Amino acid sequence: MIRDPSQCTLANTVLDYDEKIRRHKADDRSVEPVDSELYGKVLLSAEREVLRTCQIVLCTCNGSASRRVKGETNISQVCLCSLNVSITAE
Repeated sequence: MIRDPSQCTLANTVLDYDEKIRRHKADDRSVEPVDSELYGKVLLSAEREVLRTCQIVLCTCNGSASRRVKGETNISQVCLCSLNVSITAE
């Protein structure tokens, strides 16, 4: 959603950084630390923007306790599912 201009006002900025990083990797060059830091900040801002508009957020148990989810959403109910229970074959 953060890369969809209809969902996020920062989508084009995120896509520009994505392309810049792809070009650096293709040329076998490292990304400047300043660019990495700015990219991280843009991603965080975009995620916050999208989370503020969500009515439902699907995430892992660990993800539900993250500052981003707890601080940027107005979630009043959490449903947990135990699908990760495994069965050993006999």
